Amino acid sequence: MLLTLTKIPTYAVSFSVTKPEGSGETKITVTDAEGRTMTADENGVYQLMSGAYHYVVKAKGAKKAAADFTVETEAMHFDITLSVQNGWDGETVTEPHQLTADEATGEYEGMTGWYRVENGEELAWVARKINSVSGGYNANIVLAKDIDLGGELWTPMGSSYNNCFTGIFDGNGHSVTNLFCEGTTYQGLFGYSKGTIRNLTVSGSVTLKTSTASGYEANAGGIVAYQNNGSIDGCASYVTVTNGTPAAAPAASQAMPAARPS
Repeated sequence: MLLTLTKIPTYAVSFSVTKPEGSGETKITVTDAEGRTMTADENGVYQLMSGAYHYVVKAKGAKKAAADFTVETEAMHFDITLSVQNGWDGETVTEPHQLTADEATGEYEGMTGWYRVENGEELAWVARKINSVSGGYNANIVLAKDIDLGGELWTPMGSSYNNCFTGIFDGNGHSVTNLFCEGTTYQGLFGYSKGTIRNLTVSGSVTLKTSTASGYEANAGGIVAYQNNGSIDGCASYVTVTNGTPAAAPAASQAMPAARPS
């Protein structure tokens, strides 16, 4: 028996990236519908079979671009323009400074040992810490500046009853802006809290996706999804909260430029 093998056709997919002056090296990641990472050739061109794909374009200091695309029966080229990243980049995590006795004066009076948070990177560290400590995280946090979360996907501080916040979070009159989170349980800047949250303003969007979660888990809010005892004082929320259909990510991070045949 003679077998004839037919090569499956592939189509060139290429990218041109314009990024802000002073930003870091460009990194392009293309994955298929199964989440497998595609490899570009030495010229940075991807040879892809027909199908569904997703790209992410990043450069340190610039806001990432990400979108789905479909390869049909012709080559494609994407012209990507990255904007300046003014807020958190969605990835970097940095441990904040703990106030010493000498520093705990003025607006920080009595706050020796408190974590002083100055940016989204440090707030993300706090979120990771809370969500990793079993039995509740009892540290105290004070904001030193307004924080821009950049519209990047946020993991709420306090993922469950067992991994919750039990300390004091003092916004110190500052704001957290461009909050964006979506998930099936405990969605908000804080997820599950037993602590004190005070002197804080939050704005952005929160979506509780449709799921089988019920009871306390199926909660969403701007500042906190579920507050178990503790207190919320002197706070304001300008967060759009949606229950049900997943929200689209902010346009700045999800805008898909029109592909043109190459």
